[in-house]
Amino acid sequence: MTHKIFVINLDERPDKFKNAEDQLIAQGLSCERISAIRGSNLTQEQIEQAYDKEANKKHYMKTMSVGEIGCYMSHRAAWQKIVNENLDYAIILEDDCKLEADFHVLPSLLDQLKDWDYIKLTGPRGRKKIQATAKISSGYSVAHYNKIPISTPGQVVSLKGAKTLLNNSQPFFRPVDVDLQQYWEKKIDIIGIEPKLVDTAGFDSDITAMDKASARSVKTKFWPRVKFRATSALNSKLANNKRPSLEKYIK
Repeated sequence: MTHKIFVINLDERPDKFKNAEDQLIAQGLSCERISAIRGSNLTQEQIEQAYDKEANKKHYMKTMSVGEIGCYMSHRAAWQKIVNENLDYAIILEDDCKLEADFHVLPSLLDQLKDWDYIKLTGPRGRKKIQATAKISSGYSVAHYNKIPISTPGQVVSLKGAKTLLNNSQPFFRPVDVDLQQYWEKKIDIIGIEPKLVDTAGFDSDITAMDKASARSVKTKFWPRVKFRATSALNSKLANNKRPSLEKYIK
């Protein structure tokens, strides 16, 4: 299967890219850098083309910051590369990733799977957060989560998943990790690999730090927050009950 490993990284932080690249090289793997989009450098026209502020008011609890907009656009750029290069899939890492010692087994695990859209490589803490699992090797299983783990330091996106995500995220109106938690809206299924193969390195990626810095001035109002969380929890429960069996994804 044709695939690449992409690392999303800001142009001005080659040290962060080197940190991720060195981890991959140590495990016999290579990667390609994707230039992250700094939201503060976007023009108003670019923001208006990418971001639907009216849908944001209706379906989220606060206005997206320019950092969050840039972060989402960076992930869309990675999805677009999968489509443009007709890859079977891509492993997409952010530059704050910490690879587990057995990360190099990931391609062989993926060879045992079929017809999947999106795979999280960072899982939640605690078995209660896992809805179901199915074994794919002596040490690893695929999983459905009761709630999709937040943050995006490591994931795998198939060609089919990339096309579907692109079609259902332009324009967007929530941060990318929150949007993926509403996976039923994106018309994909999200699974995970357990135990996790990627963690965070203990520092924010510049993308995440940019989000936080620009988001500090964006306040969340009480009732929109209550409405979004309640609606999201209900829709998640309904969608989780309609998921396909995990055995569907195993060859």
